[in-house]
Amino acid sequence: DPTLRGKNHALGWALTCLARPDYPHDAYVILDADSLTTPNLLEVANRFVEEGWEAIQAHNAVRNPHESWMTGLRYASFASYSYLRPLGRTRLGLTAKLQGNGMGLTAGLLRRHPWRSSALAEDSDYSAELAAYGVRVAFAPEAEVRSEMPLTLDRAHSQLSRWERGRWQVFRRHVLR
Repeated sequence: DPTLRGKNHALGWALTCLARPDYPHDAYVILDADSLTTPNLLEVANRFVEEGWEAIQAHNAVRNPHESWMTGLRYASFASYSYLRPLGRTRLGLTAKLQGNGMGLTAGLLRRHPWRSSALAEDSDYSAELAAYGVRVAFAPEAEVRSEMPLTLDRAHSQLSRWERGRWQVFRRHVLR
């Protein structure tokens, strides 16, 4: 759709199709096209679904941490935000957060809570919506998705700006109400 561009709209369209009752699968894993995964990703996601979880988040990691000071810094940031934080939340009995890459969602969840995000941080938006309905996200630290990060601050700037603007949109939409 030339008027509805971006990852959030593409995901919304795809997930609406996949949530139809005539689709034969029980759950889906969403990955960025340039990501690498551990071989156990689907097995781990399936185990969580069999345990009754409807939303699962794999460990997000940086694929190229040794290529520059910037990727090393992002590696440390991702280790904190995408591993330690959800692990701690899980140990406290709280929900993890969807992170856009390495997400597992069941078809039943998508039918009950369709993906309607229009925020730049579509994963945070959907996580907040699920939390508002009491749907918890499982963290699967034993499965990992790794993405390349930009080598310089200049190249990372647009990504970081988009993420921060998206977080602000989610804050205004969910936290303030």
